[in-house]
Amino acid sequence: MVLLLVSVIVAPAAADEGKDEAHGKERKEHQEKHRGKAKDREYRGYDGYFHEHGYTTLGIPPGHLPPPGQCRLWYPDRPPGHQPPPESCGRLRAHAPAGGWLIHRPEHEPYYVDVSVYDTYQPGIVISIGLFDVDTGAFLRHLRPR
Repeated sequence: MVLLLVSVIVAPAAADEGKDEAHGKERKEHQEKHRGKAKDREYRGYDGYFHEHGYTTLGIPPGHLPPPGQCRLWYPDRPPGHQPPPESCGRLRAHAPAGGWLIHRPEHEPYYVDVSVYDTYQPGIVISIGLFDVDTGAFLRHLRPR
């Protein structure tokens, strides 16, 4: 009996591999560490669609952007020369196809374009709107769909 007691006291404690011994401590540390980044992302605006699809710049040649006050449908899988011509925004918004983009160049801010991305499966549903600089093509921020 004495030997058994000694072996229990002397034997080192071994943790089970793969078992969470910290009882959620790592998860809390991870949440705390990334909480500031989430707030920063909210401040800058969510830009997931454009960054997830590689559109950190617009990639539309300046000569193919609509004139100030007009819009243009854009199909990201087509070359610039195969895009429909610019038109009035009201008509294009009403007939925007699934998977297309609506490029709008505001008359009062002609140095920006906003790009409304329509859902691939549901025509008329805007899933994301991004603001881009006309001169550089750089993605500036996400706008809330209206």
